[in-house]
Amino acid sequence: MFKYSSYLFTFLLFSFLSWNYYGIFFLVNIILLFFIIDTIKDKSFGKKILYVYPFFLSLNVGVTFWLYQSDPLYSIITFISNALIMTFFFIMANLPLWKNTKVAFIIIWFASEIILTKWDLSWPWLIFGNVLSNQWYLIQWYSFTGVYGGSLWLLLLAFIIYMLITEGYSRLRVSMFLLCLIFPLLSLVMYNWALPETKEKETIILYTPDAATFGDSSYQKTRTLLSVLSQKKVDKRTKIITTELFFQIKPYDLIHRNIHYLMDSWMTDNDLTFVMGSQIENDSANKFNGISVINKRNTMFRTKKKYVPVSEYTPKLLVPMFGKSFYVKNQDDDSKRITGELNTFPFVCYEILFSDFVAQKTSDVNMIMVLASEEFMNGSFFGSLQYNNIIRIRAIENSRYLIKNSFLGKSLVVNPKGDIIDVMSSNFHQVTVPIYQKNSFYQMLVTKLFSDE
Repeated sequence: MFKYSSYLFTFLLFSFLSWNYYGIFFLVNIILLFFIIDTIKDKSFGKKILYVYPFFLSLNVGVTFWLYQSDPLYSIITFISNALIMTFFFIMANLPLWKNTKVAFIIIWFASEIILTKWDLSWPWLIFGNVLSNQWYLIQWYSFTGVYGGSLWLLLLAFIIYMLITEGYSRLRVSMFLLCLIFPLLSLVMYNWALPETKEKETIILYTPDAATFGDSSYQKTRTLLSVLSQKKVDKRTKIITTELFFQIKPYDLIHRNIHYLMDSWMTDNDLTFVMGSQIENDSANKFNGISVINKRNTMFRTKKKYVPVSEYTPKLLVPMFGKSFYVKNQDDDSKRITGELNTFPFVCYEILFSDFVAQKTSDVNMIMVLASEEFMNGSFFGSLQYNNIIRIRAIENSRYLIKNSFLGKSLVVNPKGDIIDVMSSNFHQVTVPIYQKNSFYQMLVTKLFSDE
C-alpha cells in the first residue's frame, strides 16, 4: 500500500510540475505507467481497472485542477469521465491477446490521441505532446510531426529509459536513447535559425472591450468600436479582430437592422474588414457560436466546429443526463468564402486545441487568427498559461504567425518558432505581421491523411 501511495503521489506531483513548469518531467509519469503494466499483468480485469484508474484521475486533477474554480460540478465530471476514457485505452493495451503489452500500449495510446479528437466529447488538452509546449524551443520538429509526434517521442523515450532501468544497458538501448536525443538537439538548431525574410506584411488591429462594457448591447459596442477607429489613423485594407462573443445578435441584425446601417454608413469611406466573434441566435432554441466577417463587399458568418463537451454542446446520447446543448452544431456556413476573403481561417477559442483540424484549415493561408474568451478559466493563472503554451504549438506546427485576441485572457502574437513577440497592453492594439504561405511538412501530411472537417 505504501508503494502504491508513493507511485500515486509521484504521478500527481509530476503531472502538475511538467504541465506548468518543465514538460520533460512528464517522462517520470510515463515510465511509471510502464512499471504499472508489469504490476497489473497477473491481476484480474476488475482489479486492473481499480489499480490504474486513480493514476489517470490524478493526471487530470494535477493538470486541469484550475477547472474547479470555474465550475466545480463540471470539473468533477470532466476529471472522472476523462480518466475513465484514459483507463479504457490503457487496459485495452494490457489484454492477454498482445504478445508485448508495452509496445501495444505505445501503439494504442498514440492511435487513441488521434481518434479521440474526432468525436463530440473531445478533450484534447491532455494529449501527451502538449506537455512539451512550455519548452517550445525543444519542439521545433513539430512542424514535421505535429503534437502527435511529440506524444510518440515521449512514449518511446520513456520506454527506452524503462528498459535501461529494468534490464540494464545494452548497445542497442543506449543507441536508441541517443537517437531520441537528436530531436531536441535538432530543435535547438532550428530555433536558432533566423526566420525567412518576407516583404509581405499585414496590419491587424486587435480590439477588446473592457469587462465593464463587454455586456453592452451589440449596437452600442459597435458604435464604441467605430468611434475608436475614427480617432485612430487606420490604413486601408486593415483587418479589425474582436474577441469571441463580441456580438450577440440575430442574422437579420447584420443584414438589415441598425448594426448593418451603422457599419455600412461608416465603411463608405473606410475600406476595412471586421472579424468579429459572434453568437448568432436564430431563435430561442438555435444558437450558434462563430465569427462574422464584414466589409464593403460581403457579410459572412462561420460557425464554431469544435465545442467544449456538455457545457457548450451535448451529444444526443447524453441529453437525458445533462439536458439540451447551449449551442447547435452546424456545417452549412461561409467558411470557404471567409478563408478566401481573409487569406486565413479565424478560429474560435476551443478550436485551436485540435492539431490536425488547425493544420487543414491553415493550408496556404497568410496567418492564424484566434478569437477567444477565457471566462471559463475564471482568472486562473495556470489555465491561461497552459492554453497559451498550447497555442505556441499551433504556430510551430503550421510555420505561421499566430494572432490571438482574447476577452479576460492575454491577447498576443506568436511567431512561427513559438515565441510570444507581442502582448496587448490596451483594448486597442495594432500589429504588423509578416506573411508566410509556405506550408509545413506537417500541414501537407495532415491534408493528405485526413478529409476536410
